[in-house]
Formats: sequence, C-alpha cells, structure tokens
Amino acid sequence: GTQMLKDIWPGATGSAPTKLYAAGSTVYFAAGDPVHGRELWKTDGTAAGTVLVKDILQPVPGGLSFLTSSDPADFAALPDGTVLFSAQSPDQTIPVGRALWRTDGTAAGTVPVLATGLGDSGPTGMTACGDRVLFRADDGVGNPVLWVTDGTAANTVIVQTTTFRSIVDPRLFTVFDGPLVTSPFV
Repeated sequence: GTQMLKDIWPGATGSAPTKLYAAGSTVYFAAGDPVHGRELWKTDGTAAGTVLVKDILQPVPGGLSFLTSSDPADFAALPDGTVLFSAQSPDQTIPVGRALWRTDGTAAGTVPVLATGLGDSGPTGMTACGDRVLFRADDGVGNPVLWVTDGTAANTVIVQTTTFRSIVDPRLFTVFDGPLVTSPFV
C-alpha cells in the first residue's frame, strides 16, 4: 500500500511536494516547510534519505518563508548525474529572478549556472540530449532563445539567436531519433 515517506511540514498546511524528477536512484522535488519555504529536496526512498538539498532563497528576516522561496522546477539530468533546474535566485552574482542551476545532490554542489543579466532569465523546457541539456531562456536583452549546456557556465551558450520574437520562440521541443524537434510558434 501507499505510505507517507516523511512528514516534511507536519500539520494542516503540509509540504505539497511537486515537480518530482528521478535521476538515478535519487528523486529531486520542490517542497515547503515553515523555516525554508519551497526549496530543493531529494529522497532515496527512505525517511532518513529525504532531506533538504539547499535553501537557495533564504527567507527575509521576519518575512513569510513561502514568499521568498526558490521554487525549483524544470529538471533535467546529464549523463554524469548532475541535475539542472530552474530556480528563483538570490545570489549576488546574478539578479534575483529565475536562473539555471545545477546540483550534485549536495548543498555545496548546488550552484547557479546561468543568468542573462535581466532580473529573470526564465529557463524552461529542460530537455536532455546526449551529454547536453537544451532549454529556452532569455538572451539578456529580452528575447527568448534556445540554449545548450553541459552544466558549466563556460559551456552554456545560445544555439540560435533572433530578435524577431513572434516568429522564433523555441518551446515544446523534444529529441526525436537523434535530432531536436521544436515548435517555433507558440
């Protein structure tokens, strides 16, 4: 039967785990608690192995934690087990907004990869393709473009560029027998 694995936020509110993503024998997900808000968690399927990975966007002192949460989403894994995801980001090196992050499952190994200079680079649609991940994000001047990454900042680059947003706005792409298939109109 179905059983509760761990009660992350006891009481009526609950942790509301969402966006579950399996990478090897680990499942990453977003969940909330009254101290950290909605942050990155992982589980190995045991209560002891269900833990907060990192409090990416720490609550404002005296504020409500659920208003200042990283709310991780859009997960994809690289062959080496590195997991990429989108999260609200407070890091001083990038503006507050959604940015591309990576994790190896540890707090120290959970770091930002890309922010394009705007308040919200908006990475979405993470799609694993061989030893890279493709995703849609802002190009730094307000245009949504297709990016590719190996999980490092140095090798996170735009695949194509355009300033004609209404024609080329890469979304809804998938790997189909090797090549990438994308819907350019949304």
